Amino acid sequence: TTNLVTSSEDFTSGWSADDVTITTNAITSPAGTLTADKIIGSTVSSRHNIGTAIVNTVTSSISVFAKAGELRYLQIASANTANQYANFDLLAGAIGNVGSDFSSVQITSLENDWYRITLVTLNQYNNFYIILVSGLTASWLESWSMSNNTDGLYIWGAQ
Repeated sequence: TTNLVTSSEDFTSGWSADDVTITTNAITSPAGTLTADKIIGSTVSSRHNIGTAIVNTVTSSISVFAKAGELRYLQIASANTANQYANFDLLAGAIGNVGSDFSSVQITSLENDWYRITLVTLNQYNNFYIILVSGLTASWLESWSMSNNTDGLYIWGAQ
């Protein structure tokens, strides 16, 4: 297999940020190194996300490690169709709404409150987004307004 995410541990390189800031090397990653980044949302009513421009034309898997901070809900999505998204609760280890173009959606508990999120795309996808969302029932590429510019969650190791 090939990791199409060329900056899988540095979310400031090769990723675009929309109404979020990224604090690099914010906490210890699942690998035991100080390399996990924090995604912090804003009070702008918008989609709070980072994305990387990867286009794939075949069924493939997506994975990222994530940990709750002040925020607990995360969405993995693609811009290809409204059926390519899945919501996760990083405190309860729960899966919320999942679009029909994603399968084998899993959230696996790891040490130090980290989770590994994995899923399979059932067809092509355009771009890969990690999105701060308001809850487990968030819609595809949800736009919303956060209460402050300081809350966020942690990510590491996208592939």
